[in-house]
Amino acid sequence: SAGKIGSSAVPISAFVNTWSQIADHYKNNDAIYGYDLMNEPAGISAAVWASAAQQAVDGIRKKDAKRYILVEGMAASKATTFGPT
Repeated sequence: SAGKIGSSAVPISAFVNTWSQIADHYKNNDAIYGYDLMNEPAGISAAVWASAAQQAVDGIRKKDAKRYILVEGMAASKATTFGPT
């Protein structure tokens, strides 16, 4: 659907490019603890999210190998809902 990662409006490549640019901009900023890819990526399939998240991690790592990267699950970030829905 429109506006969702993996759609024609927001291809995975655009998501990856955005994170790559963010990491490149902040890579030398000691005030940055890490990158949180997306909070509760609802509305997309687990397969699309897994692919998008891994590609974004790879893109960030090409620019910044020091900071943490947080990858959220498909629902609220708590033990009982972590994982595909």
